[in-house]
Amino acid sequence: MRGSQVLDIEELGRHRGSLLGGAADDSPDRQPMQKMFESEIARRLRSFDAARPLWVESESSKIGALHIPRPLWDAMRIGASVEITLPMESRVEYLVAEYAHLLENRQDFTDKLTRLTPHCGAKTVAAWCGMLERGEYRVLAADLLARHYDPAYKKSTVKIFGEPDLVLESSGMSDTDKKSLLDRLVRFEDSIAKTISHETSDGDHDGSDRIRHCGTAEALGRHDGTRIGSAAPEVRRRALVPAGKAGGSIHTSFFSFSCPVSR
Repeated sequence: MRGSQVLDIEELGRHRGSLLGGAADDSPDRQPMQKMFESEIARRLRSFDAARPLWVESESSKIGALHIPRPLWDAMRIGASVEITLPMESRVEYLVAEYAHLLENRQDFTDKLTRLTPHCGAKTVAAWCGMLERGEYRVLAADLLARHYDPAYKKSTVKIFGEPDLVLESSGMSDTDKKSLLDRLVRFEDSIAKTISHETSDGDHDGSDRIRHCGTAEALGRHDGTRIGSAAPEVRRRALVPAGKAGGSIHTSFFSFSCPVSR
């Protein structure tokens, strides 16, 4: 995002963070081992500038079968957050295109839908499987969002991350829409960066305001971590947090090694 620092946890974990987000069981693009996942996160963190904010998509504490290291996930929960909303039509079009690989293996898709039975009921899941069989992909995507993902993600996101610090509405996903959205995100990032710079110059390294609004470099450097943002198919929440603290390290039971957070 125009030179901004982004940690893409889903890319590193090879999973999109939901039941439908993983590769098929026989796919060569399965998730990495936990240790490799953590090592790659540590490598990426070392490459960031600790004096600048870091964007992280909101996630639960797990990405598929992988656990997000606790220092990082704890920090994600306390950083400043942004919620981005889109019209249902735009979201459906995006999801049908983005998850097209699921349609190449309908049996795997059906198996994944069946796992939602305890949450949504056999009748609802059977209806979804029927939509899939008939090729009603847009209807299926819209119904999954409205009846499962939107309410589930809204409940869990607020519970874990609290209310967002900023809500941005976009009218669609055209190039013009994306440019407008990016401009607003950059302005928000700049405001957070100024807050970090101001509080650092004032010598405020432990104030609760900094922890609430900026996440904490100290947390990453100590043993607690970064915060925010996930993409529920409904909305995308992203968090801004300082990338780290000079001389800090991550070292908890989730990491079998210690590594510098900043250069």
